[in-house]
Amino acid sequence: ALVDRGADVMARSGVYGLLVLMNASLPLAYTAPAGVKPLVMTGDLVQMAPRRLFETLRFVLEMCVPGALRPGGDGWALTARVRLIHASVRDRLSRSPEWRAADWGVPINQFDMLGTNLAFSASFMQGMRRLGFSYAEDESRAVMELWRVSGHWIGVTPELLVRTEGEGRRAAAAIMVCQEMPDDDSRALVESLLRVPFVPWATQTNRVMSTVYAALSRALIGNVYADALGYPHTPVAPILAGYRVAASASDWRRRSLPAGERIAVELGRASWRTALGVGLGGRPAEFRIPGRGGAVRSKRFLRGRSVPPRVAQAKAGRRTG
Repeated sequence: ALVDRGADVMARSGVYGLLVLMNASLPLAYTAPAGVKPLVMTGDLVQMAPRRLFETLRFVLEMCVPGALRPGGDGWALTARVRLIHASVRDRLSRSPEWRAADWGVPINQFDMLGTNLAFSASFMQGMRRLGFSYAEDESRAVMELWRVSGHWIGVTPELLVRTEGEGRRAAAAIMVCQEMPDDDSRALVESLLRVPFVPWATQTNRVMSTVYAALSRALIGNVYADALGYPHTPVAPILAGYRVAASASDWRRRSLPAGERIAVELGRASWRTALGVGLGGRPAEFRIPGRGGAVRSKRFLRGRSVPPRVAQAKAGRRTG
């Protein structure tokens, strides 16, 4: 099935995929000042950045398992859980006197959800291409179909979801044009990213790696948004060149070896799960659902596994439950 193929294509990205998620997909998702307000107002994402971000990785990982998005699958159950969380946060913030609807629209609206969906699909592949990886047309369509189905289950209006990488890039560009530039909340979230060890062999992010991450982000998202998000000015060319050499060699081996594709997928999933285990410290991934007077943690379910996690019209938002 096309969705299952997309899951394998995503998973084979391995450590390089983790780097693109952290240094391109998430920063791009944080560029929307209105979109990050629910993250800041309902939780401790800045203070608990490493754990919360590895829970996001758990969400992506669960999407990228063949069969996971079929009704009853783990990924399907996860998206239902996230949809419930969104509905709870949306209701809570809509009634909060601190929520400025005239400025920010409906909390977690269609505009925001579509932007996040595209950050994990079209923008992710664009970042991987910039590192030196290649995607055949059928592979690109498979990844887009994977996230189209995920977006459908999570509550994005079907008419807004796209089927091709080109459509995804155009939709992402339209969203960026329509939103305000990043604010202090966006910059605080990005600063927290630079402290997260997103590779399996690192237990902490030191100053050198933070500099490398900042340079890689600048190379992947461009100077305009890197400046707006507060990334330091660091030498980009040598760092990007080094990653491109290593990534291109890895992609060449995948395409050249008889079992290269299967090996890449298996090693990719293994590296993601290793990074997840290190990042979560062996504890199950959780989401917090805002409740009266605070938040409650999600319960583990589903066979004992833990579950983490056109444009102007979309910005106005539609309630989904």
